Amino acid sequence: MTTKKNTPPRLSERGVVSVEQSHRSISYNGPQLLNVEAVARTLSIGERQVWRLMATGELPTVSIGRRRLVTATDVQAFIEARREGGAR
Repeated sequence: MTTKKNTPPRLSERGVVSVEQSHRSISYNGPQLLNVEAVARTLSIGERQVWRLMATGELPTVSIGRRRLVTATDVQAFIEARREGGAR
């Protein structure tokens, strides 16, 4: 006979998740947030340039505490707005 750990159930947006359910199976479908380093890597530019784009408002940010993050959707929109040639 197996014994269960005395662990409280985890919470989700829909309510209580069973203790047996792995935390890896809970998914989040909201926007992916990228830090300055990840944005710089994605755009193939330096972190300073990312900070400039955020300061001028060309790249919208989300502030969480002291962190400034950018949604993956906003990075994609930034790229699409600067695409040259081809169908739009």
